[in-house]
This record gives sequence, structure tokens and C-alpha cells, in this order.
Amino acid sequence: MSQLWQRGMRCIRYHEWRHLNFFQHEAYLTARVPRVDCGDCGIKTVEVPWARSGSGFTLLFEALIMMMAKAMPVKSIANIVKEHDTRLWRVLNHYVHESRQESDFSAVTEVGVDETSSKRGHNYVSLFVDMKSSQVLSATEGKDASTLERFNADLEAHLGDPSNIREVCCDMSPAFISGVEKHFPEAHLTFDKFHVLKIINEAVDEVRRQEQQSRPELKRTRYIWLKNPKNLKENQAATLETLQVKKLNLKTARAYHIRLNFQEFWNQPLHEAETFLNKELSQNNIYNLSVDRYGIIV
Repeated sequence: MSQLWQRGMRCIRYHEWRHLNFFQHEAYLTARVPRVDCGDCGIKTVEVPWARSGSGFTLLFEALIMMMAKAMPVKSIANIVKEHDTRLWRVLNHYVHESRQESDFSAVTEVGVDETSSKRGHNYVSLFVDMKSSQVLSATEGKDASTLERFNADLEAHLGDPSNIREVCCDMSPAFISGVEKHFPEAHLTFDKFHVLKIINEAVDEVRRQEQQSRPELKRTRYIWLKNPKNLKENQAATLETLQVKKLNLKTARAYHIRLNFQEFWNQPLHEAETFLNKELSQNNIYNLSVDRYGIIV
């Protein structure tokens, strides 16, 4: 390059890069960056060691952005560093793309999938995670069966093999279930604990809602029945103790104890888990608290 400077110096321009703050003050690096005309390779701008080509930030400032992005939304970062979020998204997209180019999914055998809402409303994003390493593998819009199809293609694009996927953990969405069965036929399907307990909690709450129409003492007690005993406040624990008295014969209290018993399923030895589950489901049916058995035991 020094030879090019000697015979091809074209002009020198000033460039500016946002750097890490100096205490509470914004800091910028300004430098004269030469442009050279090589004849064979055209006009080139000399690369600087403290910033990426085309970026208005130093490498250290970009590292700060990437670190903060692990803990907060990009909009929040933009407010803190006083930069427009579109500039920060360009930094994130660059490094995410660069990282994914090097991703190797060949060892992935267990996958977890869940959806989240990207904003208020029904703008869903489905996330796929390697259950062994806890690494996010892929993210795609939507929460229907086609998300599994797109993940299948992305897995193959990064040296993964869909036939090597032995376990898929998800919620009880019919779309996810059909997508797994179609695109990952070798995988066992497991319903995750959070969503199983969510359905049971909803059933307990429905029992309470119906019963309180004739039992006014149940009004304003919703969260007492949805918490575990150790998480109750002192006044909530006292109310729960009063409502659990046998002579009250509350269906809600019985449903609550079914929920507590069912939670012990995840503490059972593997060889006893199915027997325990069958017993609990038979009790659940008494109070119309049925939970789909498929997927809990595989």
C-alpha cells in the first residue's frame, strides 16, 4: 500500500467516528484518511484499524452496542447513546449475519421452540434454541407450521441434518405439533413444563370463576390459587388456610390441590413418571381439568 501512496495518492479526506464516551461527554475520532488510485484496482480508501469500513462507529463503540443488545431493546440503547436506532440496527445486522455465516448446526439433536410477540398485537416471532447449549439457532416470523419448514431449511443451510433431531420441546400448539411431525419425523415431541402448568392454572381459575357466582367468599382470591404456598404473602396465606377448611367443601380448593400434586410430576423418577401422570389425570377428569397426555411422556 505504501507504494500505492507514492505513485497513486489521490486525495485525503477527513472522516469521523463515534467513540466511547469520555465520562458523560460524547467522543469522536477524526482522521484524514487517504484515497489511492491504483490503476489496476481502481480508487481505494485506506482502511483504518479502529473501525469497520463504512461504519460511523469505532470497533469499541460497536462492541458496547452488541453488549447492551443482550440486555435491552435496541430502542432503549438508542435512547441511552443518543443515536438513531436504524444506525444501531445496521451494526447488529452486520455482526449477526457475520456470525451466522460461520454457524455449524451439525451437532444439534435437541431443539426447543417458542413464540413471542414482537410488539402489541399479533406480530409473532418463533425462536429455535439448541437445548444442550442454550444457543439461539434461528428466529422467523409467525407461529404456524410453516415456521418449522423454514427452520428445517435454515438447519440444512448451516450443516444441520433434520433427521438428526431427536427431541423437540414446544407448547401444545396444533401448528407446532403438525410442523414437527411433518418436517422432523424422527423427533420425539415434548411439551414444556411452563405451558402444561399454564393450562392447569387456567383450569383452576375457571373452576374458581364459576364457583364464585354462588360462593362470594371466593371473590378477589384469584391470585391466591395461582401461586405456590411459599410465594404467598402473609395475608394471602391466612386467607388460603381459611378457604381450605373441609366444611366449606370448595371445588376451587380441591382443584388447587390437584394442581399442587400435579407439579410433583417433574420430581418423579423416570420409571415412575408415567404411572404418576395416569393417576393425576384420572383425578383431573373428575373436575374437568383434563390435560393432554401426549407429549408429556415420550
